[in-house]
Amino acid sequence: MLNDFMKSPVALIVGVPILFLLVVALVGFVPQFFVQPKYDFVYIDPSSPDYYMREERVSVSSGRLLVGSSTEAGSVEVRFRRFNTDTWESMPISVEVAQALSYDPSFIAPDGYEVSHVERGGGGVSRFFFVGSSYSNGSIIKKGVVSRPLPITLLPRYYGGSQFVGWVIE
Repeated sequence: MLNDFMKSPVALIVGVPILFLLVVALVGFVPQFFVQPKYDFVYIDPSSPDYYMREERVSVSSGRLLVGSSTEAGSVEVRFRRFNTDTWESMPISVEVAQALSYDPSFIAPDGYEVSHVERGGGGVSRFFFVGSSYSNGSIIKKGVVSRPLPITLLPRYYGGSQFVGWVIE
């Protein structure tokens, strides 16, 4: 009975798409589990009250974080967050803690992992059948062709995202 089913065209009609979906899932989702960067990174929290002045106030020189004072009266401190690549979570850190760390400010870590911004726009066939299209921004950590999405968005200031400070070198 099973042999007769395998010879019928229904097996091909049902089996080939299921096999295709399994292959796509394996190729698309499994590699992200192999992304294991060794270095944490620090970024500026976009909810900082002094958020729009951050690029003028924050820089990394010779591996050290420099935080200048704002010229505006009543300015508050910039808020920093450290992204832990072991737990895949981010936690707030004080300016003092952030300044005590050593940094590599490039987007590529010493172990070869890179923080990248990705833009995903909807469209294609769905654009012709539906009124709107979707669009989203995000950030990933990648090395070669293997990548993993970050739960935060790191963008330049004018896009309204978080500013990447650097990889923590310990």
